[in-house]
Amino acid sequence: VSLVADPREALAEQAVWTLGNLAADSDELRAAVLAAGGLRPIAALLATVPDGSAGAGARPPHILRTAAWALSNLARGAPGPA
Repeated sequence: VSLVADPREALAEQAVWTLGNLAADSDELRAAVLAAGGLRPIAALLATVPDGSAGAGARPPHILRTAAWALSNLARGAPGPA
């Protein structure tokens, strides 16, 4: 999960992609990614903008697309307990 915020773009994107794949596999793995804190760093990527105006943390569009895909996998399936 911590690699999602890595400054090396290729590593960060692979971390997001991995978490998205895990979340897509099953309710159990999706719950494990959420329990490990995977939602917050992926959502934080989406708070950046591609042109860099959000500061040093801004990521390019291809990473934002991967983050949006991973977030959609985290949001699907049966809702957890309230």
